[in-house]
Amino acid sequence: PTISDVIQFIFNRLLKCLPSYWFCLVFIIFVQKHIGSGPTWHLQDQIMDKCTQNNAWLANLFFVNNWFFDPGFDKFINSLYTQKNMGNDAAPSKVLDNGACLPYTWFIAVYMQLSLFLPLWLYLYSKFKKQIKICHVIIIVVALLNRYLLVNQIYSDMYLNDLPTQGMTNPARNI
Repeated sequence: PTISDVIQFIFNRLLKCLPSYWFCLVFIIFVQKHIGSGPTWHLQDQIMDKCTQNNAWLANLFFVNNWFFDPGFDKFINSLYTQKNMGNDAAPSKVLDNGACLPYTWFIAVYMQLSLFLPLWLYLYSKFKKQIKICHVIIIVVALLNRYLLVNQIYSDMYLNDLPTQGMTNPARNI
């Protein structure tokens, strides 16, 4: 592949994603808050406020919002589930405390970053096959270790500390 092929590849990827993503981003951040109402609309307002505070939407605009995503979103979902099961139907006062703007768009940022990085990676692979294969193994091990540590941290805080300490029995043995 020549330099012009690489530039054409990157341009096609940008043309594929940018117009629709940026339109949705601008609509969700700046227009949506003016067109809705309802009993749970304040939750939507809290989510959108995260985008306008400290210009957090710029991370989405340049496809780096996945670097700022915090797993606090999982804790928020867990808190809703816990409140519902405890009979407390009141909505939480703070929706997303992680400062991420539209955290559910992280995969678009990853897609664009991989699309921009792919030509360089393929070029390096064609020149240094053995070293790149070693890099692949290292990247996979680091990614798995990272995921393990992240999941261990989140779910040990959410579930293991909240388990009841007494009265746990095996229902199959009580027959």
